[in-house]
Amino acid sequence: MKFWGDDVLKQSAIGLGLIYLTLGALGLAIGLGYPMGSVARMGPGFLPIVVSSLLLAFAAISIFKGLAAGRPQLPSVQLLAKGAAPVMTVVISVVTFAAVCRVLGLFPSTLLLILMSATASPEFALKPKPIAGAVIVAGTFSYIFVKLLGLPLPYINMPG
Repeated sequence: MKFWGDDVLKQSAIGLGLIYLTLGALGLAIGLGYPMGSVARMGPGFLPIVVSSLLLAFAAISIFKGLAAGRPQLPSVQLLAKGAAPVMTVVISVVTFAAVCRVLGLFPSTLLLILMSATASPEFALKPKPIAGAVIVAGTFSYIFVKLLGLPLPYINMPG
């Protein structure tokens, strides 16, 4: 029995593989410009090369799964556009976090990051329980990083 979702899953596997392939190749090209070092004494290029190699491996697996699912078909523009909106929402929320972290403090910035990123999900609804969870997570992690680990950022930056 063939479901409508079969084509979407096949296309999304190939599309995800192409995204992994692009990011992995870009990261590998950048990482190769730095000294690799060794496992015992890692150089600045070690982590980008290892992560990029893993991305390339996942790309191969994902593309293979998509092609093995049936006739080869590149992802449609509509499918890529539909998948780009949540990714861009998360990217914009991370950039916003970086821009306002020193101005607002770590706790409000983290809370903003969590709530903005959550809007990428179609199931997101601004209700008391998710807000309480976001406040607890942001407060806990901010406290750990600022108070316990000594991150040189204000917990909450009061205006004035």
